[in-house]
Amino acid sequence: MQITQIIPASTRLVDAAKQASVSGLHLLTDGKRTILSPQRLPGWFRIGVSIKEAA
Repeated sequence: MQITQIIPASTRLVDAAKQASVSGLHLLTDGKRTILSPQRLPGWFRIGVSIKEAA
């Protein structure tokens, strides 16, 4: 069972996106807080980030 995790404000977006990708979770925001969640939640918006590693 996966649990929703609140991302601290000090976390960089790219780090949160990598964590979401590795754990298979959605990166969501309500405009004030950012979370990792196993499912999309009503009133929360998905943050889409494309991570391209340097060649």
